[in-house]
Amino acid sequence: FSAAQFQVGANANQTINVSIAGASTDILGSYGGTGAAVTTNGFDTSNTIVINGTTISPSVDRSTQSAGWTAGSAAAKAAAINAATPTTGVTATAATTITGAAPIAGSSINAGDLTINGVSLGAIAAQSTAAGQGQQVASAINAITNQTGVSATYDTASGALTLDSSEGRDIALVAASAA
Repeated sequence: FSAAQFQVGANANQTINVSIAGASTDILGSYGGTGAAVTTNGFDTSNTIVINGTTISPSVDRSTQSAGWTAGSAAAKAAAINAATPTTGVTATAATTITGAAPIAGSSINAGDLTINGVSLGAIAAQSTAAGQGQQVASAINAITNQTGVSATYDTASGALTLDSSEGRDIALVAASAA
């Protein structure tokens, strides 16, 4: 398929030229995939998924070893799908991201008052601006990323926080008054 020309407009010379050197996967590339949001239900006997004729095994709760890795987390579901890759030829990746408002400027946080995936952020000193408070909270979150699987960035103007788990762990942000 080379030097094909398609008329795409109503007037002359409104065309698109297309050439394809070959149709093999090494030239065109391999098939990509799609992304979709997942529900909070884990894969189990009542909530199964079948890929290329293979029923995927139940997703496993590993939250005692990895905070935020519940059976319903995207991470656990991706792991269950990837365990069947030799049979299905399908791989899965997962990521969880939430963006929220800025922390309240001038408010300190006591140790134990705020947790992510069950791990305390520790004490966070009050800052005079929302951006400063956002920076402090993001730093506290990033200091425990190895325990929670969650990292944080903040908007330098507003202080708004974005929390991310690049492997798809749950992000459970809990205030002590809500526990």
